[in-house]
This record gives sequence, C-alpha cells and structure tokens, in this order.
Amino acid sequence: MDFRERYHRQFSDLPEEDRPPRTPDCAPEDVLVRCGEPGELIPVQYVLDGAMLRKPDNLHRMLGARYVLVAVRGEDEDVVGTLVRTPPDRSLDRHLLADAMKRADDPPADPETWGQGHEPTHVDAVAVKYPHRGEGIGRALVESAVERTDGPLTVAFDDDVRPFYEALDFEIWQTRPGVRNRLVGWKE
Repeated sequence: MDFRERYHRQFSDLPEEDRPPRTPDCAPEDVLVRCGEPGELIPVQYVLDGAMLRKPDNLHRMLGARYVLVAVRGEDEDVVGTLVRTPPDRSLDRHLLADAMKRADDPPADPETWGQGHEPTHVDAVAVKYPHRGEGIGRALVESAVERTDGPLTVAFDDDVRPFYEALDFEIWQTRPGVRNRLVGWKE
C-alpha cells in the first residue's frame, strides 16, 4: 500500500463529507495533495521563492487556517509544490480582479459583494519545484483547490502561463491594457 492510500485509509471511518478530498488522478502516483501544516512554513516558502512568487505576509497563519495546499512526494513527504488560496478581497491581486469583473460583458461575480459572503476563492500563488515541473503537480494542485472550494476559483497571472490555465478550462479575461500583461481567470 502506498502512502497516499494509507493517508486516505486513515479517514475511512469518517462520513464522506468529513474526509479529505482524494488527490486528483492527474498527479503522479507518488504525490499526495493535502492541506499544508504550520510546521511546513519553510518548505512552502522555499517552493514559492524558487518560483520567484510573492508571498503573503501572513503565510504562517494561512497554513494553520488550511488556505495552503501542498503536494508532497514519497514516504518522507517532501514538499514539491504549493498553492496559496485567499478570499479575493484579501488577495494581492484584488484590484486587477475587481477591474476585470467590472469590465466583463457577462461577469461571473460582482466585486461589490466581496467580503459579504459572496466572494470566490482566489489563488494567490501556485508553484512547483523546478525538477518536478511538467509532471502534472501544478494541475493536481489547481484541481484539488477547485474541489475544495465551495464556489468559483479565481486567479491572476502573466500571459506566459495562459496555456496552463486554458488547459484547466478557466475562463480568461484581459485586464486593463498596460497592466503588466496580466490576465484574470475564473473557474466554477
């Protein structure tokens, strides 16, 4: 029995709604996607730093509040990827998201209602260690975030990663012209 099976088997006595979601099928067999733990702050920071992504100042609190997903590999559960989620009104990209939604012909959300229980969940960062890229780990992190979110998932990203989000069936909008070639994506 591999470590993913053991992880999910330990929850088999719980009702289905209390069990952690299974790792998406697109992940390599030796990778498990789960909520990060406070003791994984340094490995998560290492993965985000390696991808040169900005980190929220309260990352340590977000780990404890289950906003951070990690992809771990092998028996020693080495963190090989991470995804950081936040409500969009607390996101580093909140202004880009709000602007894109206001300018969309048929916006999927009203930014005026964010913070009132009507907000989607936002992906602030998704990163995979360089030697593990191209193995489906990033896809597994995003698919797991979609599965663990009660509503839509949003993301703001640079144009060069557009094919990644298109392959995951995100709706994509251009932000205002001249705003660093940033795009906004949305998935229900």
